[in-house]
Amino acid sequence: MAMSLTKIQVIQKAAYFTHGFQGLMVFILWIVLLALKAQKGGTPSQANVLFAMCFISVPVIIYTAMAPRWPRTVKFSHPIAQTALCFVSTIIFFAGFVSLAVHNNEGISRGETDGVSSCATTIYGTPRICELSKAVIGLGVVVFFAFAVTTGMYAYTCYWLWRENLPFTAHLRPGAVAAHDVEATTQDAFSHKDDHMLDPQEDEHPHPSDVGVPPPASGVGSYALLSGTAVGQGRWQGEDDDDDADFRRDNGYRNEHNASVTSGNHPGRSTPLTGIQDPYTDRVEQPVEFPQGPYNNGYRY
Repeated sequence: MAMSLTKIQVIQKAAYFTHGFQGLMVFILWIVLLALKAQKGGTPSQANVLFAMCFISVPVIIYTAMAPRWPRTVKFSHPIAQTALCFVSTIIFFAGFVSLAVHNNEGISRGETDGVSSCATTIYGTPRICELSKAVIGLGVVVFFAFAVTTGMYAYTCYWLWRENLPFTAHLRPGAVAAHDVEATTQDAFSHKDDHMLDPQEDEHPHPSDVGVPPPASGVGSYALLSGTAVGQGRWQGEDDDDDADFRRDNGYRNEHNASVTSGNHPGRSTPLTGIQDPYTDRVEQPVEFPQGPYNNGYRY
């Protein structure tokens, strides 16, 4: 199957160069048709079909040749559409050069004298018009066969993809997704993951060891980094670093905080660390007294 897929890709590449040859032949055909229309004596109306096809075939060639080659246009590429466009162009070019050939041969045969038939004896226009018409017919035949070849290439591609039950984008380069490929376009459609989240190598938040950050010290984690400093010992900026300051701070903390563990239901209980009796446990409950003063002066209720 891989060999067959490679073969299909080779066929598509050959079709690309064939379209380039078509474009060159169509341009030459257009130049000859302009020369034919510039002649005096009347231009055959049968040449108008080929003249119109010189303009119509330009977008056809651009679509069939260039759409599969660009990421932004590959979604518009489809082998069935390419086959249909090339087939229609083949039919019209065939009708154009056949009708012009019939008209040209009829004029030559009617002007035949003494068994001699050539453009010099034509009754339709001048011999120059007859010669240019023959050149147009020859170029039309070449373009007809070129479109017939690309039609066969695209038709074989469609048949092979249908037989192998593959999407019509399997013959394109890896990563190309067309709009008609329903399975590819709806895969993981409602996922919130971005492309960088799918790649484990692209971590947005790397490990500290990857960026040279030293690991935290042992013990109490990152707080151990503050040990041995004034902040780590509970001091603030500007406090004396002498032993008396440490002693005063420690005693103040024990007297002020550890004494608060004494409950009102157990009067006289001492703290476990200092042995100091709580001074608030022996107080008699009484209403709060406020000093006398003109509290209501100047206010209206």
